[in-house]
Amino acid sequence: MPVLEAFYDVRLADLMTFLAVRRQGTVTAAARELSVTPSQVSKAISRLEKALRWRLLARGSRGVTLTPSALRATPLFEAALESLRRARRGADQPLEITVAAPSYLLSAMLPRMAKALAPVRCRALQLAQGALAASMSLDQFEVALLTAPVPMTGNWSADHVGRLHSRLYTTPQVARGLKRPAPVSQLQSVPFVTPMSFSAGQWTPVQDGCPLPPSERRAGHEAQTIALALELAAETGQLIFGPALAAQPFIEQKRLVEVPVQDWDVSYDLILAVDVDRVTQKVHQTLRETAAAVVQSEQ
Repeated sequence: MPVLEAFYDVRLADLMTFLAVRRQGTVTAAARELSVTPSQVSKAISRLEKALRWRLLARGSRGVTLTPSALRATPLFEAALESLRRARRGADQPLEITVAAPSYLLSAMLPRMAKALAPVRCRALQLAQGALAASMSLDQFEVALLTAPVPMTGNWSADHVGRLHSRLYTTPQVARGLKRPAPVSQLQSVPFVTPMSFSAGQWTPVQDGCPLPPSERRAGHEAQTIALALELAAETGQLIFGPALAAQPFIEQKRLVEVPVQDWDVSYDLILAVDVDRVTQKVHQTLRETAAAVVQSEQ
């Protein structure tokens, strides 16, 4: 069969699934990378083998290995995918990416990503965690920074970058009057700045992950972004619970200090999600390394 004719019935998603199996070495590991079931991976490989009319994987008692034909064809598969990505971007258009994330992650990550990716043009799209998950299939952005696992659809791939932390902060003056570590009962006498969202004419507290729920805090100032909430806390001496990444500049300027609290240890995953059909492997790797370096600096 002519080579070009063999590709007429090939699905792009099946080809990418095969390359995931090659990278990971097993069907199960590839399924984890793609956020699908092993059965879906096996079906994709079977479809691809049927379309090409030759075997890709040799299955044995120790798992799967690539056939000699698959080993020879893999560079061609990778080159074909890269050509498609370039065609989709447009040969005469400047390379650009849109990164969607909550505001504090964009502030901490995007400037360093832009520097590492130069001359790639970067665009920031501020979205809350829930909106990110709902928008990933709409082609509004190529990269997302997530703080909780979500199902990956289409050509999206997820990398676990590391763990981030949220902590309690206040001014040095207020902190001197609190025990270390502070009991929760002592915190209830100090007002909290509360991040809020405004929708349909109503103000609603943002789920900030604080072990002390808004209903049990003394109400203080309110703000729509964590950056403004931290600024309010630094100027007025109220408490603020928020991401350590967002608080770093305030800590460095000695405007805020961390308040250790008994039995509080709040951390969460940072996940880099990339549409691999629209982002090259080189850019993907640079994004992953830059995000990991920022996470490391937070420790």
